[in-house]
Amino acid sequence: MRGQLPIMLLVTMLAHSGWCFANESMGTPAARAEFEKGDAARNNGDFVSACKAYHRATEIDPSFATAHKNYILMRPLAKSNCSEKSGSLDNPNAEEERVRKQLVGEYEELSRQHPDRAVYQWALGFIIMEYEPQAAERHAHEALRIDPKFAPAFDLLSSIDSARGNLEAERQDLRNAVEANPDNPEYLLNYASELKETNPQEFVRLSLELLERFPDSDSASPTLYMLADLAATPEEKTRYLEMLKAKFPPSKGYLSEGGMRMLFEVYDRTDPRKALALAKEMETAKPEESDWGLYANYEQQMISAEKLLATGKAGAAAELLAHVRLPEYADHTRLDTLRARATDGSGETDKAYEYLLKIFASNPTDELQAAITSYAQKLGKTQKQTDADILRMRDANAKTAFPFTLPGYGETKQVRLSDFKGRVVLLNFWYPECGPCRAEFPYLRAVFEKYRSQGLAVIAVNIAPAQDDFVLSLLKGYKLDFISARDDKKVSKAYDPEGIAPVNFLIGRDGRIWFNPPYPIFNASRQRGLELQVEWLLRLKDDADRK
Repeated sequence: MRGQLPIMLLVTMLAHSGWCFANESMGTPAARAEFEKGDAARNNGDFVSACKAYHRATEIDPSFATAHKNYILMRPLAKSNCSEKSGSLDNPNAEEERVRKQLVGEYEELSRQHPDRAVYQWALGFIIMEYEPQAAERHAHEALRIDPKFAPAFDLLSSIDSARGNLEAERQDLRNAVEANPDNPEYLLNYASELKETNPQEFVRLSLELLERFPDSDSASPTLYMLADLAATPEEKTRYLEMLKAKFPPSKGYLSEGGMRMLFEVYDRTDPRKALALAKEMETAKPEESDWGLYANYEQQMISAEKLLATGKAGAAAELLAHVRLPEYADHTRLDTLRARATDGSGETDKAYEYLLKIFASNPTDELQAAITSYAQKLGKTQKQTDADILRMRDANAKTAFPFTLPGYGETKQVRLSDFKGRVVLLNFWYPECGPCRAEFPYLRAVFEKYRSQGLAVIAVNIAPAQDDFVLSLLKGYKLDFISARDDKKVSKAYDPEGIAPVNFLIGRDGRIWFNPPYPIFNASRQRGLELQVEWLLRLKDDADRK
């Protein structure tokens, strides 16, 4: 802690001599060395070696909470005692349950042997947090009874309070963690990130403080990523991402892939030659990451196609672009619009129009809409004709929604899909401990508030019955006036057989699924895409409008 270096030295000496102590340790030198071996192995995809190294770090320094956490997270990827890579793919849920029971047994035994070590009570709560949150909360409080300043227990309580929707308590938990251990940048990162949506100015201030105090820590990398994600201009976004690339280059094993993809997308729009250089650098640094080869080839072909178009060789550009591929999850907008430009330049405006129309039908954006309108006008089509063309494509892909009657929460006894016929329904599958689910909620709430008066309803189906007690308090805490229902497994399996959460479906007034957004809605561009889908369905009032 600040101003307590002698005490920390004493703590380290006690750890080496085998004496026990309660406070969270930042890791003795020997434990840190093993921990760093674990990080290196994890970054190289060697989860068995990572698991073993993290476990050795916990044995060397039993109060090294971060080593315990990483060991717990690695165990599902390695078999018992980190002996070999987990190969149970036939029934991953059963394998996960088996590992969880083993971990609980290990830490229950450690807590019996060392009842004065808060770290073991916290670890038990961390292991079961998603499956038994009430029991996890009891373990966190027991850890704090042993050591009232045990920061990881506050951090665990923050996750539980977040799942409850008690956001003020969550923020206080995170503040308590920072105050209990101000020398652990992870707690400052967690506290800052919680303020990203509600108080962006304070988020930026705390993030910059973290970067100043802990410039080389693992927490600096996600901090730079979040600052870039929040940045208002491409220039500001680029500045943070270039700092991320300079300080945490993936070529040296750092986990900044997401940041480099974001930087590539910015360069792709603003400076294609920089995008090409970045893709080639990443391809060399990460040869096992085949996607960077796709990005490099994409950018090279895009640059060549732009040159061909500029010299009037639209046909050659169209032929070149026809063979360009991008990963499914990448932003295809620039590629799609350039393909349309080349096709139009070849005198096939009708094909350019149809090409963009097909993409827009499932994943609308304002940019695609503007391009479609331009080609429609060139073809002499009216807005009504364009709307009819869009409807034709969407109507062909729409399918009847699986009917359901599910138990509701609170005063709502039952939730029937049939009761919403004549309204547009956003059907959301989620659960309280799901971080991405909670990340979606501010964006879903904004869409709901914008269109609820026009007939939009949101049905939020909790797929984790063990977390039932958190549902109503979470919805209240996030100020979500959604209709909430409890899954019966048949319904989620019918809509989402892979069991991915969060997942969303837009059901029209006619009871058919018209849209299934492929990714979680947790940024402004995805929110806008959802709004365009909702607006269109709200205009599609009844069957007569489709004729």
